[in-house]
Amino acid sequence: MVAALAVGAALLLLRQFYVVVRGRQGLGFGDVKFLMAATLWAGLSGLPVLLLIATLSALAVVLVLYVSGRKLTAQTALPFGPFLVGGLLAILVLQRTDLALSI
Repeated sequence: MVAALAVGAALLLLRQFYVVVRGRQGLGFGDVKFLMAATLWAGLSGLPVLLLIATLSALAVVLVLYVSGRKLTAQTALPFGPFLVGGLLAILVLQRTDLALSI
């Protein structure tokens, strides 16, 4: 429970830092709440891998959009929540199989 609260506090600080630097929102409260809950399910040790999977998945989608000719700018919004869900599901599967070495 303490780990989830710490993750939430860290993400809220990161969210505010991004607003100060970029002048716009980059991380929604839904993402923060989801990652707090994901920390309860997957544990603090699973969070970095979850974020890695989610980020790589989002980058793959951006690459597909770019290759398909869609115009992408710095203002193009891509919801991160679905990628976080996929990352959590992958972590939960990995944690219950022999594929997880240190998760």
